[in-house]
Amino acid sequence: MLKMVNGKWAIVSKTKGKPLAYYDGEGKPDEEWIKKQEKRIQYFKNKKEDRMKTYKDFVARKNINEVFNFKSAVKNGFLDKSDEKYVKELKKKGWDIDEFNITSKGFEITVINKKKVKKTFSDKRPELVLKTAATKSKK
Repeated sequence: MLKMVNGKWAIVSKTKGKPLAYYDGEGKPDEEWIKKQEKRIQYFKNKKEDRMKTYKDFVARKNINEVFNFKSAVKNGFLDKSDEKYVKELKKKGWDIDEFNITSKGFEITVINKKKVKKTFSDKRPELVLKTAATKSKK
């Protein structure tokens, strides 16, 4: 939505009214500029939504019936090879990764042991949430 903000024309969010793109030219922007900016905004909006998918959703879309698979997570860009040490440490302590989610606030991991006890940890980076889970989960 086009609106005048602090003496400049801007495209603002329809829901929150925040400026998303300012027009630098003189006068009111033309339709071509507006369409170009709206297309750019939609691209980044959709890109952000795509990143919020969970590993479980990814597995479901691929029709893979499996528990968490570290190699698959690395292959698809969810984790790095260097994170394997934390996964192995969890396994050694008797914990399996039940869920590994990407949320708007960062990463969330849910681990479960043989007694069906679940623990959930979260952090901004995937290696940190794995490290926390491995450190705080006891045998």
